Amino acid sequence: MSYLKNLKWEMIIYSLLSILMGILMWKYPGKIMTGVCVILAMILFVMGIRNIIEYKRSNVIKDFYRYELVVGIVLIAAGILVLACMKLILSIITYVIAIIIIISGLMKVENAIDLKRMGNHWVPLLVFAIICILLGISVLMMPMNSNDNGTKTAGDFFIQCTGIIFAVTGLIDLITTLSVSGKIKRWTIEQIAFDADRDIEDEIIEDGDDD
Repeated sequence: MSYLKNLKWEMIIYSLLSILMGILMWKYPGKIMTGVCVILAMILFVMGIRNIIEYKRSNVIKDFYRYELVVGIVLIAAGILVLACMKLILSIITYVIAIIIIISGLMKVENAIDLKRMGNHWVPLLVFAIICILLGISVLMMPMNSNDNGTKTAGDFFIQCTGIIFAVTGLIDLITTLSVSGKIKRWTIEQIAFDADRDIEDEIIEDGDDD
């Protein structure tokens, strides 16, 4: 029971964090994208510095072909590039992901058609495929850079859609966790009551046998 109780609270905390993240991604898409770029740049900087330190510590003869110095410099340069071209890089990544989503949606359409030919349930998969295709097309139609009139960019739109997915998924997980936890609790109480009744019956039978 202790394991199940801990698992329940872990799932509740995870669900609440997902909902919170989804709300923040919907409300502040630009700041979330900037934060992601800064974190990515910091990771590249740390990895680059680590490779340079490893190069200085390495044995020149044994580690002749490892190229830590070059890798470290490239990683640091990549981090600088991410900070310098933040919006451009994010927009390109967003468009690439949108194209992948569209291709995935088209593949799911074919899978839905195959399921229909086999006589299986195919409508839910087709609906999901159409949603993926429309989402990808919507992202591609958004502008890469925002204008002075506050036009939403493709990156902002994509982050907001992702935020909705996070929030809805977290809410579903939260409801599911609470529902399953309640059922397990009721089942446990019923099982304890059943075991108690069975013990009483066993005692009555034993007393009858003694008489």
